[in-house]
Amino acid sequence: MTERPAAPSGYEWHDLATVGPRSLEILTGGPSDGFPLVFHIGTPSGAAPFPVVVQAAADRGFRTITYSRPGYGTSSSVPGRKAAHVPGAHIEIIEGEGHVSLLPVAIPPLLDHLAAAADLG
Repeated sequence: MTERPAAPSGYEWHDLATVGPRSLEILTGGPSDGFPLVFHIGTPSGAAPFPVVVQAAADRGFRTITYSRPGYGTSSSVPGRKAAHVPGAHIEIIEGEGHVSLLPVAIPPLLDHLAAAADLG
């Protein structure tokens, strides 16, 4: 696991315990009471500040959430995970941030979500 730097001004680091003995590294920015917006640029990826996205989202009442995929940053490695597991992680993140998850919002739409949909059938 790597050591993470101090959070930039206006951002907060979180460690989210998820199902099983693992955790995800999360970086949030924007209003603390904003509707959660998971900003995930694809697989693999790590939690990083995206000031233009965070400001545009905050202006519209969203709290931007980025996270490090398993095995990146300080997130636990999970052997055997695949792209189809990403939407489930988004739901865990939104609920872990204290929100009821009706629909995870991911920008941009991800091939990972299509993989999950294909895995359902």
